Amino acid sequence: MSVQDAPAAVAAPATSPAMAEAIANQAKVKTKPRFKSGPSAELPESAKAAGVHGKVEIAFIIDAQGKPAEISVLKSSRSPELDGIAVAAVQASLYEPAKDKDGNPIALRVVAPTTFSAVHVPGKTGGILRYDCAQFLRDEQWWAANWPGEKSYVYNMSLGAVMIGTRGSMSDGKTLVTTVRDFRESWDKANDTCAKAPETMFVDALKPGGAILRRLASAR
Repeated sequence: MSVQDAPAAVAAPATSPAMAEAIANQAKVKTKPRFKSGPSAELPESAKAAGVHGKVEIAFIIDAQGKPAEISVLKSSRSPELDGIAVAAVQASLYEPAKDKDGNPIALRVVAPTTFSAVHVPGKTGGILRYDCAQFLRDEQWWAANWPGEKSYVYNMSLGAVMIGTRGSMSDGKTLVTTVRDFRESWDKANDTCAKAPETMFVDALKPGGAILRRLASAR
């Protein structure tokens, strides 16, 4: 599980002495902490079947012995099950601790992001090429119920990939705006296609963006 430095500004107002020290140590870090071992946080089949997915951010201390401490959910997936799996994975993990300029191990507050999605599953070319419309519809329904008014994880992931795949042709802001507008229209059409034919693969329903997703996935 990868970690990233957590800015002091996001710390809770009331902090323990250990947490205060870990935050202050950010200015002393010469070598960042490194994940050594621990379980992977996987999307359960029961959650997948219900369309439950999302991203969890866990804030915690990696102490001088490389052990997690003071673990908390910084950003919830809005699924208690997924949040719990992410927390449990951190609890069972070990890290190479951060070190100062003299090579001494120091405690550090970090954030570990974990993404749970049927799109991200093990296997050749990842999961996008095996992501069917039936799963897409379940995911979209769950997202709409739990993140009303916000674009779904799959939408943002797909848009980001399409923009990466077409960035060579985007030379100005107008082209960028057009790309996003066209993608939104193709997304709505893909929703209609999937509703009518849930057995269709998502990359075939999303046109022309699906072809870009297929190309990027196949190149990995």
